[in-house]
Amino acid sequence: MSTSTRNYRHQIRALIIKELRQIMRDKQLIFLLFFMPVLQLFLYGFALSPDVEHLRLGVIDHAASPTSREAVAALVENGVFDLTASGGTEATAGTEAAAKTPPPVPPAVLDAIVACS
Repeated sequence: MSTSTRNYRHQIRALIIKELRQIMRDKQLIFLLFFMPVLQLFLYGFALSPDVEHLRLGVIDHAASPTSREAVAALVENGVFDLTASGGTEATAGTEAAAKTPPPVPPAVLDAIVACS
């Protein structure tokens, strides 16, 4: 190692030690740095929930087959999605207030799903 690299590391280490000593002297700063983030995590744990439920889902079923109905039923079954009226076509589905962008289910996709299972 060159002398300049050792000197640089020594200066950084001295700066870190100086800053840590200053932080440890200030009790208010210790409180803000450690207790407040813990308090926020604790409060957010109760306020925010990662569970997603009752999202409105509109489906345009072009296939109208038992397989497509089973696929839609599987989406709705777990309680995350609530099935709403979708209007029947892509043109009318976007105007529905309940489901803004329903995914169309083309027959080819359902045939591929059936072929894989």
